[in-house]
Amino acid sequence: MIAQIEQFLLLWSIANFVSLAIAFVCFKFPETGRRIFAFIFLIACLLNASLAIFKSSVYLEYGRFSILSIYEEFIYGTFSRHTTIFVLPIAMCQMVVGCGLLSKGKYRLLAIIGGLVFLLAIVPLGVGSGFPATLILIAGLWHILVKNGDPNGRIIREKREVVF
Repeated sequence: MIAQIEQFLLLWSIANFVSLAIAFVCFKFPETGRRIFAFIFLIACLLNASLAIFKSSVYLEYGRFSILSIYEEFIYGTFSRHTTIFVLPIAMCQMVVGCGLLSKGKYRLLAIIGGLVFLLAIVPLGVGSGFPATLILIAGLWHILVKNGDPNGRIIREKREVVF
């Protein structure tokens, strides 16, 4: 993985610096962090949908960065033959997460969980996902979940008494 980082040192450094900045914002200002994540997911939706339609071969590069062989095998196997079919639904999910992060109540909570699942799913792409930037972003989004899952904070922070 070190050789891969050296090859993309500038982009990798920027990705990790930005993820640290976003996580900092999430911890200090969860509402602003939530809006930043919404923006990121909506931009990712547009970028991924465009690339999937017009230049789907770029996604095959992630195979060489994979830290799990099952990801590499999938990328060079089925995914390589049907890239657009796989990426367009991912882009749609990114749009749903981005819009959900701008909503309230249950939809916001589901969007935060969806964002966490997405970020966890791309961690095994290693340097291709900016690792460890994805883990840093997970920490920021997790903090938003704990602090702000519901506009009133009730869904996550509500305490229940245990009666014996």
